[in-house]
Amino acid sequence: LRMMHIEEANRQTEKQRELEFARQEEQNRLYLLRVEIEQQRNAIMEERKKIAKEAKKQKKKEEIRRQIEREREKLNEMKMKLQEKIIENKLFDAEAERTKKEMDLRISRQKEDQERMRMQQQDEEDRLIRHYKK
Repeated sequence: LRMMHIEEANRQTEKQRELEFARQEEQNRLYLLRVEIEQQRNAIMEERKKIAKEAKKQKKKEEIRRQIEREREKLNEMKMKLQEKIIENKLFDAEAERTKKEMDLRISRQKEDQERMRMQQQDEEDRLIRHYKK
């Protein structure tokens, strides 16, 4: 009877050891799963950081592209205004040239008129001198 108790106690002890071993293995497996989950979570976080960084880069590139486009539009506007000014200046120069030619023509006509008048006056004086000499 005593031997049976000892064998029963040994079996119980062996069962407890097996259960403890199984529990320990299960804890080890859970620990490894937790480690793996943590590693995957960290990897996901790193990937999110990379994606966010890339998105930030893309946003920055887009902002720079928009800025370049705005500057290009400003330059085109300035170019158009400059061309308008050049055309205005050419028109002004042409108007000034036309006015100068008109003035030159007027002065030339006045000189011709004065010369004609002087010639007429000279002719009249010559005629009168010839008339009184006779």
